[in-house]
Amino acid sequence: MNDVFLAVWQNSTKFNGDEQEFKKWIGTIAKFKAIDMYRKQKKNETVSLEHTKELEDYKTGEVLYLRKEQKESILIELQTLPDTERELFLMKFYLDLSNGEIAAALGITKSAVENRLYRGKKKLVKLPTIKERLE
Repeated sequence: MNDVFLAVWQNSTKFNGDEQEFKKWIGTIAKFKAIDMYRKQKKNETVSLEHTKELEDYKTGEVLYLRKEQKESILIELQTLPDTERELFLMKFYLDLSNGEIAAALGITKSAVENRLYRGKKKLVKLPTIKERLE
């Protein structure tokens, strides 16, 4: 509204006519101001969406890189565990097998798998490098 009133005030010397034409003139100014505002917002949305997509792509790449780096360092820490526990962790977190699938593959019960994973996690958390990453 303010933009319309300002445009009317600034261009008032250009208007010549009666009351009916004045109403039409103000309506026309309002229409074009609305169109300009709409185009401006549409342009900003497009730029904003493109910027947001670029930012998301960058963040996704950064997150993937950090996850890969974290997985590699955890793999190194897994070497400190006994062979059976290391095998459980690899099957669970790197091969994405369920506890039931791990139990079937190793010939042990599902609860045994859960218990060994729990104890292994406790051992890993005690390591200073893993503890720092989890905090």
